[in-house]
Amino acid sequence: MSSCKKFFEKCVSEGVLSAAARKLQDFLSFKKSVPKEIQLFKKFFILIFIFSILLGAMQSFAQSNSIQIDLGVEGCNNNGICEPGIGETLINCPIDCAVVTPPSGGSGSIPTNIYLYNLAIQPNFVNAIISWDSSVSTISTIRWGETTEVKEGTLSSVVFARNHRVEIINLKPGTLYYFTIESRDATGRINIYPPTYFFTKFLKDTTFPLNPLNVKASADIPGITISWKNPPDDNFSYVRIMRHEDRFRGNPFLGKLIYEGAEKKFLDKNVIAGKKYFYVLFSRDNKGNYSSGVAVSATAYSEKIIPTPTTPPEEEPIEEIPEEKPSGAPITEIFFVHQYNQLVEPLTNTKTIKINSDKSTVVDINSKTLPDDWMKVISESGELIGEYLFSFNKDSGRYQGVIPPLPKEGNYIVKIYRYQDNVPTIISQGLLTVEEKIAQEIEKSDDTNYLLRYIFDYLDWIYIIISIIILILTALLLKHRAKNSTK
Repeated sequence: MSSCKKFFEKCVSEGVLSAAARKLQDFLSFKKSVPKEIQLFKKFFILIFIFSILLGAMQSFAQSNSIQIDLGVEGCNNNGICEPGIGETLINCPIDCAVVTPPSGGSGSIPTNIYLYNLAIQPNFVNAIISWDSSVSTISTIRWGETTEVKEGTLSSVVFARNHRVEIINLKPGTLYYFTIESRDATGRINIYPPTYFFTKFLKDTTFPLNPLNVKASADIPGITISWKNPPDDNFSYVRIMRHEDRFRGNPFLGKLIYEGAEKKFLDKNVIAGKKYFYVLFSRDNKGNYSSGVAVSATAYSEKIIPTPTTPPEEEPIEEIPEEKPSGAPITEIFFVHQYNQLVEPLTNTKTIKINSDKSTVVDINSKTLPDDWMKVISESGELIGEYLFSFNKDSGRYQGVIPPLPKEGNYIVKIYRYQDNVPTIISQGLLTVEEKIAQEIEKSDDTNYLLRYIFDYLDWIYIIISIIILILTALLLKHRAKNSTK
């Protein structure tokens, strides 16, 4: 509770506001002979007086929660243990003596272990509200940070409670945060909830420009023809094509530049027959931003024909080098899937992620250095929708790959590859489901609530300013009365 608010409450308890109300009544009884300037001050004074009272009431209501308020019930010490010997009962001490019904059902009982349930996270632009329930009354400490080490901030409650709610403030917009919860009961037992993540809302859409669409490559006698459809963005400028001879790379400045322009087709004539080439297409907007890149490969046409012998020789079969293989080593990175201002979910093969059909889908990773990873998107019928590179997004600080809107309803498989020993290796995969406009969006910001939170953050200063204004108006009023009394 702020010092200014305590002063305000003290004024109420000691009758200062009652005296002020009487002064206000006298003030309102001025005759019409009062100059216009003083009449304007009078109206302004009334508005400031009412506004200050409403602010105090709203702050008292907004700051009430189980972590910050000590109920102070007589006969209840709020230590998490029901003690009938000192008069604690379910009626006068529900925090210590309440019977808990476990979330899985069953008869109510006093639990012996500490566990958390009903965890809820409400992220916003610069703050997040986290709430949860505990099986027994606990004092909780929540720690958070941009890594799983959670070293950027700590908040602790001061009373034992089963229902917990805490607001973390001063966060950065569009940022991945991790948090842990440490719960301690009255006997000293401790439970540590493992690191859990959330994304704060983005102040703006930091997604890369949309990649070129419907990219295809075909080989013929003249060379390799690459075709595409330019993205429908209003600020689209041109397409850049980078060619590689060994692998895809998600950097618009690495490789051999073979084309820049706004056409929809390009013939690469400078190829060697029978050689495989890797192309990455980037779209550029008017602000100089490049897309994450979409990949396509093709082997140059060769007229060389290998004759088929009538009697094949008896030879041992040659083991072919696989074009891809599943990863044998554990991958520690977590890839996240989200659309603008929607809930962020990890890409796993155990849960289907629902997305909207009219928005791009971002797959990103909270990593500072990343090899040339890329992902394939395949429809449930086996059709290759596209191959998309990961590029560093300077606005979000993460590597991102962008999947264009998938208009057809159905399931899509996402496979993420990384070169290991120069062989494309699957390191992660998951399933997307397109059901038009069904993805769960984070609650859109309420401008009124945001304004109130802003007011509460600076309420101490508002009280000081109001007090100064009231003192100035009072001085002017006394000066005016003294002037009238001398007449």
